Amino acid sequence: MVGKLLERVEEEVHAGNTLGNIELTTKLYTIAIDAWAKSKGGGMAARRAESILHHMFKLYKTEMYPKLKPTTGIFNAVVNSWAQSKDDLAPARCEQILNWMVDLYKNGDNDVKPDSYTWNTVMHAHIQSGKKESMLKVQSFLEKMTRMYKEGNTAAKPETISYNIVINALAKSGIVGSASEAENLLSKMHMLHEMGDPDVKPNVVTYCAVVRKCVAFLHSSSAPCDLICSYVPLQFFHRLTHMQRVWYLGQLPEVTPFLQI
Repeated sequence: MVGKLLERVEEEVHAGNTLGNIELTTKLYTIAIDAWAKSKGGGMAARRAESILHHMFKLYKTEMYPKLKPTTGIFNAVVNSWAQSKDDLAPARCEQILNWMVDLYKNGDNDVKPDSYTWNTVMHAHIQSGKKESMLKVQSFLEKMTRMYKEGNTAAKPETISYNIVINALAKSGIVGSASEAENLLSKMHMLHEMGDPDVKPNVVTYCAVVRKCVAFLHSSSAPCDLICSYVPLQFFHRLTHMQRVWYLGQLPEVTPFLQI
């Protein structure tokens, strides 16, 4: 239905029909892509959404339709469509679209610059795959996101949700050293927040992910007994105590220690 309506509008415009101010705009194509994203059509819907973007981009390049200028919004709609699809190709497709956006942005197109939503959605798609290599990739995405922000793209500013995605990935990865990495990211969030960054402050999700990683260590058959008996209880106690402190002091009111971990 969506595709046919879009084709009908294109036919009318190509035929020179100006009645009713019919014209091709980026908003029109974004609506069509959003419809596919919300259709719950899986990989098929995501492929249709991406094909619409490629078709629109091709029309824009003809220089006949200036109002089809690609934007971050329409690219994000396609990324979201793939992320929602849960298709096996979703992580790769999301990453490829992100790379397309990065190339356009680096070549001077400020209307298509990856923002926080883009990066977070791509990372989320990788986590949903459950693959170990995807869990490792989200760390590199956060690093690239941070670097892009520091280089001037303020729209790509890492937020609490960005760090939470990576910490959750580490908590679920089972990779050696992931507990320490999660701890380091939590410490970095505290440091940034205490330095005045209001967009990066640990919340319940952050703490629970780190604590669960410590608890999971108890069930690791490869963990040495002396580490299980010393490291895990201390880390567990340390994190719960810290949650209580920041909550009682009112520094992070949304972090409550009275939770079932």
